Amino acid sequence: MSNDHPFDVIAVLGAALNADGTPPPSLVRRVDHGIKLFGCGCAPRLLMVGGYGPPRTPAPNITEAAAMVMLAAERGMPSDALFTEDLSTRTLENAICTVALMRQHDWHRVLIVSDAYHLPRALLCFKWVGVRCWVNGPWHWRPGRFTPWALGWPREAVALGVYGWMMLTGKAKRIAEAIQADLRSPS
Repeated sequence: MSNDHPFDVIAVLGAALNADGTPPPSLVRRVDHGIKLFGCGCAPRLLMVGGYGPPRTPAPNITEAAAMVMLAAERGMPSDALFTEDLSTRTLENAICTVALMRQHDWHRVLIVSDAYHLPRALLCFKWVGVRCWVNGPWHWRPGRFTPWALGWPREAVALGVYGWMMLTGKAKRIAEAIQADLRSPS
């Protein structure tokens, strides 16, 4: 790793794609913010994180990570700086699969990018799997306008409680062990 970057990688966490496979505004925001941080010299690479999202009708035949790479390429990101993790479908899986990939590449410090309301849960998950991580997210609230963003905070408060419960009861450990076993098995 070069000493002129504070992080080894910027991990941009995914969000469910639109039914036609295009990225929703939240995903565009996250990718643009990751590109901005890359441009500021925070890390020499971007890792786009996210597999096939929740079932849709019709289901897009593209992972969140692949859609994010296409978006970043359209914005001029060099292809040799783009990496993908396309197996995970929720935040805990994002952390587990990202850390496995980081270990393969000998990356140690990650800057996690997501929307502000999602960052506490992302930080909890990444710290839980034992990686040195920091978070940074785009601010996108607009005064005088009720947006889906406003719903994100209450939803994340509940999700944070559920994830904390999963970690305290051992359910998260069982999930992590199952994912790690899947990652070790030959495809």
